[in-house]
Amino acid sequence: MRTISYIVSLLLLGVAFFLLSEYPDSGRMGLIAGGITAIGFMLNLTSYYSLNAQKEVEK
Repeated sequence: MRTISYIVSLLLLGVAFFLLSEYPDSGRMGLIAGGITAIGFMLNLTSYYSLNAQKEVEK
């Protein structure tokens, strides 16, 4: 489950960068991409720290 959330976070970041590159002059797409970036970044951090915590428990 944690690995899936990490992959989803990377996909969200990719979608945000895609939106910004396809629609650079659109304010609405910039706002949407900013929201997606924030969600993707937080999900990425959460997944990273939960994977590290799981590895520490297994030691």
